[in-house]
Amino acid sequence: MGFDLLHFYLAKKPKISLNSLLEKLFTNRHNLKTISMFAKYSLVILFFSYILGNSVSFAKINILAIGDSLTKGYYAQGESYAPYTDTMNEIFDSSPMQIDIVNRGVDSLPIEIIHCNLEYAYEQDDYDLTIFLGGTNDLGYGFQEEEIINNLGVSYANILNSGSFLVGMTIPDLETINPQVDPKRASVNQWIRDYFKRADPKQALLFDLQDLVKNDWDKELFWDHDNVHFSPAGYAKIGEELVETFKASSILDSIEFKKTQIPIRSRILNFLCRFKN
Repeated sequence: MGFDLLHFYLAKKPKISLNSLLEKLFTNRHNLKTISMFAKYSLVILFFSYILGNSVSFAKINILAIGDSLTKGYYAQGESYAPYTDTMNEIFDSSPMQIDIVNRGVDSLPIEIIHCNLEYAYEQDDYDLTIFLGGTNDLGYGFQEEEIINNLGVSYANILNSGSFLVGMTIPDLETINPQVDPKRASVNQWIRDYFKRADPKQALLFDLQDLVKNDWDKELFWDHDNVHFSPAGYAKIGEELVETFKASSILDSIEFKKTQIPIRSRILNFLCRFKN
């Protein structure tokens, strides 16, 4: 805009030379103040145009959902699947954030084998957030709570050591009472809750699935016929509640902010180096 005005002025005053015009501009204090202000604003605009670049667009957030058949979305005796991540994807489709969710749920796996699946997933890609659900099969196979807790601890540590944010779930109850399994589940779930109470909230968060199933669950609508797995509506409910939990805790905002700041910092340093030279 400044150059356009200069050319316009010269066109109107063709007898005035560029040198004489500049001399008049720079010998007048008011003009010098105006030019100085214009230069500062121009530099600020140039700075932010360079620094922001494309970083105003959201960085992609990679989410891994890993576990057993409850993660895979098993229902109707395994003839169909309706994972809770489908509902999450539908909700996130309308979000300005770029979020990619990978579901690696596998039927019938105990935690120890889920952990192997986790390690394989981390070899394939980097994940900003990992949702971990396991333990239902361990209880069904007769594992003792000490072994289940130990395997959970190993998996949680692996997730945190990878740099991924950890979202852990408690083990949901079955629809029917089981006097042999229920006390073990209660013990493991109490350990899970205590673990996340001690954990750094910037690194880990509890999603209390057992509490959700106990207190906010339409048994007719949300349970599958086998009384172990959930119906499509039940899995959808879990997906919706997970998204609400993420929003309430601002996890995704924090992850996106951190991923965006890295390119911005590098641009600032690059700009300053160029300006210095």
